[in-house]
Amino acid sequence: MKIQEQIEQYNPWNEQEERDKAVILSLLAAQPDLFSRESQTAHMSASAWIVNKSRDKVLMAYHNIYHSWSWTGGHADGETDLLAVALREASEETGLTSVAAVSEDIFSLEILTVDGHEKHGAYVPSHLHLNVTYLLEADEDAALRVKPDENSGVAWFALEDALKACTEPWMAERIYRKLLEKAGMAEGGASRTGEKKAGPSENQAEPKNQISDETIEYVGILAKLELNGEERGQAKQDMGAMLDYIDRLNELDTEGVEPMSHVFPVNNVFREDVVTNGDGSGDTLANAPAKKDGGFKVPKTIG
Repeated sequence: MKIQEQIEQYNPWNEQEERDKAVILSLLAAQPDLFSRESQTAHMSASAWIVNKSRDKVLMAYHNIYHSWSWTGGHADGETDLLAVALREASEETGLTSVAAVSEDIFSLEILTVDGHEKHGAYVPSHLHLNVTYLLEADEDAALRVKPDENSGVAWFALEDALKACTEPWMAERIYRKLLEKAGMAEGGASRTGEKKAGPSENQAEPKNQISDETIEYVGILAKLELNGEERGQAKQDMGAMLDYIDRLNELDTEGVEPMSHVFPVNNVFREDVVTNGDGSGDTLANAPAKKDGGFKVPKTIG
């Protein structure tokens, strides 16, 4: 299957992937040279999110250009088999002699910005990477080595430590946190508690009403809640399910049904508004330290 068809069939994980998928497909349709770096404004790239067998560690490299621990990956350079590109780059950048794809399916989609920089003595203008990510697996005890012209460190990180090691806030929160969540939900994967987690399409049906990341962030601010990536994903699922249920209620035929203010018959008990205990102001003012004109006298508070 061609990569364009794979992208078309890919089911986006969140709004970021949904929007980026549309842009990538649009550019692929308009610019067939996107698999070459000759397309200087934007070109295809492939990345690998490398996990160990128990899914509690991720392999990262310290990239010299970004000055940060990050995933492995590189340019397509004319190759349209992006899984092959991801496998090649993973081996070249980490020294792994054995690394395998957990699945040949696309694991993640994203458009990445690359600032202008010097490489091999020449200036590379700022551009976009139209990136396809694959989930790979490797033995955490296998020998590792750096690739001096690209990185200066290769190491395994515990899941949360991987986020802390990354010094690029947008990549850590928007991309790597997403990948951690997805890797924990991938087939055979385990959550941080060691139990397999169900993805949105397993125990819970995907809601018809899709909630955006921006809406969840706004609701979190209003409710003064600080949600991590996993909690935001669950909140989107729950809110979407609630709206779906409201849609189901709206489908009910209520023709001829009298509106109710309460599920039980409730009648107000009225009485005449008659004063029965008299004016008690005298007793109330009896204990006042100071009084004036039938009221309490207090110190002046406004000049």
